[in-house]
This record gives sequence, structure tokens and C-alpha cells, in this order.
Amino acid sequence: MAAAGASEDFTNTGRVTAYLVDTVETIPGHGICTPLCGRHESGGVGAMTAMKPSGVARSAKPRFRRAGTAGLRILGSICCTLAFLLASSGARAASITQVDPFTIAGVPGVALLGFAEFNTPGHTLDRVTVKIAGTLVVPVLLAPGQSATPIVGFDAFGAGGQGFGFAGAGARFVLPTAVNPTLSPLVVTLATGFKLDFKLTELTDLTGVVVPTTSATAASLVPPTTVEGRRSDFAVGVVPIGILETFVFTPLNFAPGGAFSGGGTMTLGFTVWPPLAEPETLATLALGLLALCVLRRRAAGTRPAGCRARILA
Repeated sequence: MAAAGASEDFTNTGRVTAYLVDTVETIPGHGICTPLCGRHESGGVGAMTAMKPSGVARSAKPRFRRAGTAGLRILGSICCTLAFLLASSGARAASITQVDPFTIAGVPGVALLGFAEFNTPGHTLDRVTVKIAGTLVVPVLLAPGQSATPIVGFDAFGAGGQGFGFAGAGARFVLPTAVNPTLSPLVVTLATGFKLDFKLTELTDLTGVVVPTTSATAASLVPPTTVEGRRSDFAVGVVPIGILETFVFTPLNFAPGGAFSGGGTMTLGFTVWPPLAEPETLATLALGLLALCVLRRRAAGTRPAGCRARILA
């Protein structure tokens, strides 16, 4: 009997021919042999080798990787990496920022602002950011010997259902106490800086309201209960009319000694996303995935059968 692993054909009473294995286990007296991995025993009555169909011989150390497998793996990796880079570069968020200065004038003090609506076809409006910063100057008329803690209402609303508006009574400035120690009417001028910020996102769109953050330098700025608005209120409609905002500053518990003044800026920011992926990005990704699938199928097709398969002589 030839050594295990040889490529020579053998015959066993014409029942099984030309079989080849790397190692075999011989079961004496039974004419049964079992392929084993990394083990070899020989001798015994009725010994034989594990066999495969006639005329076919295999190497003692079979190669399970076919030609082209490495190339497919490299191609798949390159295509997937390239598709990821293309998708990442094309999916970066962009920012559109508009700044409009405003001037407060009159009693009540009024300020008018205007902005362009979001109108970028194929892009998605992800977030709207509003930042208001300014200074309010209030002349307060006091009678002789009078003291007062002036409160100024601050309201905002958008025209035509666009933009945003303050809910309820709006915001309120509680100014420092003014005193007239004289025997004549006196106008005391009070001034304060202020800020009011908020963001509209997919989450705030669920309710259509958001609570802003506020601050003031020489007064207490009580924020409005909520700010009403959704991202869609800043997108262009059937007729592009723009976003027209109006701020109103109203004296609530005192007599003004003249027109309100001051001013500031409102910054309107749009965070937008481009289309998810372009056709060439999808094609590159598909090619990479196809190469990896072919690689996996070819690897599965060359996998050896399980050990311990027994063949009766």
C-alpha cells in the first residue's frame, strides 16, 4: 500500500478507485478507513485509503484559495473605501447665515426685519437658528418724588404665517428702579443690552414650540412662555414673500418720557444637508459589495468537507 498523500491510483476489488487523502485512520479487520486531520496510522487487515472518484488525484496540501481571490479582495476594499469617501464628502452639512440690523423707534418701540426664505432645491433644511442681540433705551417719566420699576413688554411676530412669534404675553424687561427726588417731573433714561436665542429642529417640530434662552446686562429679561415656529415656516412657499419679522417694545406700568430707541441685529442661520448620495457614489459602492460577495462565494466553494467521513470498503 502506498504512503498516504501520494497521487497514485489504487484499486479495491473494483468498488472504489483512485482516492487520495492527506492522512487516514485504518480500522483493522473492518476494511473501513477514516480521514483524519494531522494523524496517520497504517497497517492492519483490510487496510485501505480514503478514496475519491476514479482518475482524480489531489495534492497532499490542497489550496483553498483560487486564482484571483486576492485581486477581488483588493478591488472590493478599494471600491467600498472610495464610495465611503465620496459619500462623506458629498454629505457635509452646509450653513446659510443672514444678518439683518434693526432699529427701535417710537412708542411703543417698533423694529422691522426681513430675511430670505430657505429655497435650495434638493437640499434638506435640518436646523433653524435665531439669535437676537441688541440694546433697548427707555425714557421713563416720573412725577415729583416718584419711584418706579419700569416693565417693558417685548413681542415678536412674523407676517403671513412665516417666521416665528412669541406665545402668550411675550417677553418682559424688568428695568432697574428709577427715582425722582426732585419737586418737578423728571425723565430718567434707562438702558440695557439683551440677547434671545433659540433653535428649531426636527424634535421641536413635533410640538411647534420651543423655549428660548435670554439674558440682559442691566435688567431682568423674562423669556416668553414659548416661541412658536417650525422649520417649514422658514422655507419658501407657493409664492416667495420672504420672512418679515416685527419686534414691538411696549411700556406696561409707567409713562414713557419720550420715544424708545436702541437697536441691534438678528442672525438667522439655516443648516442644510445635500442629497444623500449621487449616482456615481452608489455605483461605486455596489461594485465593491459585488466584489466582496463574489469573493465570499468563491471561498465557500473551495471549503473542504468535514473530517471523520467514513467510507465502507
